[in-house]
Amino acid sequence: MFNLGQQQFFVDIYKKLSKAGLYQIIIVYEDIYNDERIDPNFKNILFLTHEEYSRIKVDLALHSEIHCHSRFAKSRVFVGHGFPGKHTLWEKKLLLNQDHYFMYGPRDRDILAYIEKNNPGSTNHLRLWEIGYPKYDQQSSINIEIIKYENQIFDSQRLNILYAPAWDPGCSLRVYRDEIFKIFSSCADYNFIVKLHPAMLVPRRNPEWQWYTGGVEWEVFVKDKCSNLDNVHFYEEISINSLYEVCDIMVTDFSGVALAFLINQKPVVCIDMFKHYAPYLESLGSDPQESVNNPLFNNGREASYIVEHPRELPNQLLKIKDNDHLLQKRQGYAEYMLYNRNKSVEAMSSAIHSIIFDSQ
Repeated sequence: MFNLGQQQFFVDIYKKLSKAGLYQIIIVYEDIYNDERIDPNFKNILFLTHEEYSRIKVDLALHSEIHCHSRFAKSRVFVGHGFPGKHTLWEKKLLLNQDHYFMYGPRDRDILAYIEKNNPGSTNHLRLWEIGYPKYDQQSSINIEIIKYENQIFDSQRLNILYAPAWDPGCSLRVYRDEIFKIFSSCADYNFIVKLHPAMLVPRRNPEWQWYTGGVEWEVFVKDKCSNLDNVHFYEEISINSLYEVCDIMVTDFSGVALAFLINQKPVVCIDMFKHYAPYLESLGSDPQESVNNPLFNNGREASYIVEHPRELPNQLLKIKDNDHLLQKRQGYAEYMLYNRNKSVEAMSSAIHSIIFDSQ
């Protein structure tokens, strides 16, 4: 994995595999000394740097990023780190580094078909597995009242609005910065919860710090803004799952977390950052127009309310309160996005066992 926020995509399967007693598990991560952000479940696990890992043999490698490479792995599996979106081009050389693809839902199969059509030979070597989204299994056990009790930032008298921007260049937080907090503070009828993408929390010593953050310590910035505002709060937990249940409306830009909110059939408002992130997508070889217009890549834009500028948020939130006319478009999202809903950890465990032991 490439930032400690990606631990959350391995925790549940790690706990499941550990109970089996059949596996020696290691984590590969460059910045292993950032102890304060290591998940408690991994406190006693072996961490290796990418350089150390490049010299050892393993039976199976689980990759959180498509550009992960495992030179001496018998089998290599792409498991992802959230619903794929935005990027319409996945390089063939990176896909050829994977042997298996653990799909979250039918949408993933359609994305792979699109990629194969536009770049033949990229994906037909992959064995596709209908797994689901293990991190989303947690949703069935989340107790909203306990979450509200343990986190005083939620308001039972007002609608709780989740602000969860993307981390990428051109995201709403990078572009609007102070302005967006002034707009939130002007909406006294709402309670805003700010949840940063884990990539925005990487420490300065991380070699990708400038890339992920644009050179800003966002946790410091957001905490400072929230400290002077009564209705705007910083959410410190790494996982966003609880917020899908507790919050009433999501405000984002082009982040894939919108899809999980739509699965819960709750309204999403997207600040249209297209002109800002189009150059970033083009620099990576993706087609910006396809990214914004094709439902395979636009992270639920077709079922979300779009505002051109954050100053339109107060009026849009009021309209949703009176008439949520996109509710019907959100229906059916879960079926398209998820295999094995609430049972995907079991599905992934079985697949891992099969890949390791059936090939011996």
